[in-house]
Amino acid sequence: MPYIFQKGFTGDSTDSRKKATGMGLYLVKKMADDLNLHLEAASQWGKSFKIVIFFPKLRSNGGK
Repeated sequence: MPYIFQKGFTGDSTDSRKKATGMGLYLVKKMADDLNLHLEAASQWGKSFKIVIFFPKLRSNGGK
């Protein structure tokens, strides 16, 4: 499903697609990349859609 983050992808083939821009997940991915975050998406057709955001683990340096 990596194509869901492509600019212009709407995932809908009905008339409502005419109103969609396909920019939402593209911008999410762009911001995640800028913030060094990792995204994973999972979907079950007609049941659910999930996006998980992974934050980088920071090293502890004694509270400094």
